[in-house]
Amino acid sequence: MRLEKNMRHNKFFQLLKINKFTVFFTVFLFLCIISAIVIKLGINAHGLAVFKNNISNFFNQSAVNKSSLLTKSFEQLWITIKYTATGTFIGFILGFLLGYLSSLRITNNFTAIFVKLGIIFFRSFPVVIFINLFNTSFNSDLSAIIIISWFSMLWNAKYIADYIENSKVEQFKKFVNRSQNHLSSFINNIFIDIKSKILVLFAYSLESNFRWTTILSAVGLIGIGQLINDPISINNDFASTLIPLLVLMVFLLINEGALYLFETYLVARKSYPKTKNLNKLLTIKKYLVYLIFILIITFSIYSIFSIRLRVNNLLIFTDFFQRLFNFNKSFFATTTFNENPLLMIILLTLQAILILGIVFIFSLLFATLCSNLLNRYVSLFFKALFLIIRTIPLIIVFRLFNPLFNSGISTIVFIGSLYFSTSLAKKIYVLINSINWTVVTSLKSKLYTNFEILRVYIIPSIRKDLVTVYQLEFESILRTIITLGAYGTSVIGQLLDIYIYRGSIENLGSYVISIMVYFQVIDLLSIMVRYKKFFYTNK
Repeated sequence: MRLEKNMRHNKFFQLLKINKFTVFFTVFLFLCIISAIVIKLGINAHGLAVFKNNISNFFNQSAVNKSSLLTKSFEQLWITIKYTATGTFIGFILGFLLGYLSSLRITNNFTAIFVKLGIIFFRSFPVVIFINLFNTSFNSDLSAIIIISWFSMLWNAKYIADYIENSKVEQFKKFVNRSQNHLSSFINNIFIDIKSKILVLFAYSLESNFRWTTILSAVGLIGIGQLINDPISINNDFASTLIPLLVLMVFLLINEGALYLFETYLVARKSYPKTKNLNKLLTIKKYLVYLIFILIITFSIYSIFSIRLRVNNLLIFTDFFQRLFNFNKSFFATTTFNENPLLMIILLTLQAILILGIVFIFSLLFATLCSNLLNRYVSLFFKALFLIIRTIPLIIVFRLFNPLFNSGISTIVFIGSLYFSTSLAKKIYVLINSINWTVVTSLKSKLYTNFEILRVYIIPSIRKDLVTVYQLEFESILRTIITLGAYGTSVIGQLLDIYIYRGSIENLGSYVISIMVYFQVIDLLSIMVRYKKFFYTNK
């Protein structure tokens, strides 16, 4: 019955001589146009002078105590490294456990569904809620570790569950049916298959958490991000941010280089020529990976014992959630976009769709510039350029360019879109470089232009992966513009900040519950898309 229904559905699209992806893209383009009309984007006619003054102030270091600020920058960077490395490690271990338990194909269905729904529930909370709770309940050092651990756990659990479910599950089941121990079968079949992906995921989690701390500093996370964010927020002092920014950028560049070496030479699966020293080489690589993780574990233990850990008041949690879920329902009866949570969600969605539309265009352009499609030197230049841009925290870029636009929403749409595109370009050019390049060479010999090759071969070849990448990016954009709501990047994010600051939890609950339901729907839809592969079918 279901098969017949699907066949009729596909025949309908065939009759129209279009595929599902084309329909999806057309609807998306239409929504982008609607978004641009509904969201009142604009330029600030008097903002250029302020922008020039900010740039001048940024590079004017005459009034800055350079040696003192440099020392303080390294001190705060060290604090950031300690809690980020420790939090990432703890969160990753817990995330691996949750990912295992939430894998539908290898564990009890009831357990997997229960854990998966629990992950979706806690992931649906706006980031600022748990940051505020942890900062209030614990001292700043312990709070920082818990914040990074908490979010690393929730995000890694989702990816690890996907890795497990896409691995050698059938082989795992055969071994279990032969009375082999469940755990040993998992290790011998699934873990060995996904080990490289797990190691790379951990390395990427650590690297992304270092970047993420600068955004979270805007909502109270300690570390070098505060040295960058606080002077601008308190005194509009851009000059005092240059030195800590440079320290952070250099560290992130070193970290990026270390990540590249780790992934390329220690983790990536390669075919090696058979030589006498092959076993020795593989053994050295294995022990180097072990050594790195032993150092991380040792450093995490050292970090925990070297910082002050104090619990302030855990009763704050119960009081907060009791008041949060006893939310003010009167806001839902209003008809204005500045009060009604549901209307704000619509506005937020339109804003994110518009940003994603711009990101789609520029990320593909930037990825092409970095790919093997172009001259090697051109590719290296743009890779280096976008790498440097990625090391600059979004909060700095946003605050510098904000005077040029009529609102924070306009700034995040125009400037944020370009910034997000540089980050996404890295993922996309990796996909582009992984395709069959003999076909590209053949097309070039037939005098196809780079644009034609991109249109007729490259994009169709990576279309499935692109859908996944942009689907994840859409959620990331939503979370970012909510988190930075204090700077006017979204109406609902701004109200969250206001009600948290005032301690008006019942009013806060109206918007938090709406956001939670919204993210839960997105998560459930993404699961449906992944399992049904509706948009991936081209029939």
